Amino acid sequence: LRLDGSEMLWIWEEAERRGLVVTLDLGKGRTPAYQTDAVQKILELHPTLTVVIAHLAQPALANPLDKELDRLWEQQILLGRHANVWFDTSALPAYCDEDYPFKSARRYLERAAKLIGADKLMWGTDIPGLLGQATYEQLLNMIRCHTEFTPAELDGLLGGTAKHVYLKER
Repeated sequence: LRLDGSEMLWIWEEAERRGLVVTLDLGKGRTPAYQTDAVQKILELHPTLTVVIAHLAQPALANPLDKELDRLWEQQILLGRHANVWFDTSALPAYCDEDYPFKSARRYLERAAKLIGADKLMWGTDIPGLLGQATYEQLLNMIRCHTEFTPAELDGLLGGTAKHVYLKER
């Protein structure tokens, strides 16, 4: 199924008309679901459609030397240059082979912020799915205590951006 296929067009039109937030889990790079080009086309056709891409576009944390996966990830992150696109950061530790404080996950988070701005990112946990890897407190502290974000950026990451995106609050 192509997200930009004719059978899906009505969904994007209706979501845009109603002012809904569409959250997309596009899977991992190199899979049929990883349709960055389709999302780009949808954004061009629907410039006021609000889109959140889940899991920070699923960076290849377990394969950091795979240049193609890294290129695909960065290409998807750059969709955040659109005024109506954001990313949630839920489940990042699930993609890496390391324990708290999940250094590689933090590196991708900070890299995404440099590419598109911290104001395009929303913290998330994916709990209960991650409870086997980290506690809620560890997932929160990964952002709060082990990143280089400013207090203002942290305010956005930890709730302000989500309020803006989902509740249309500033």
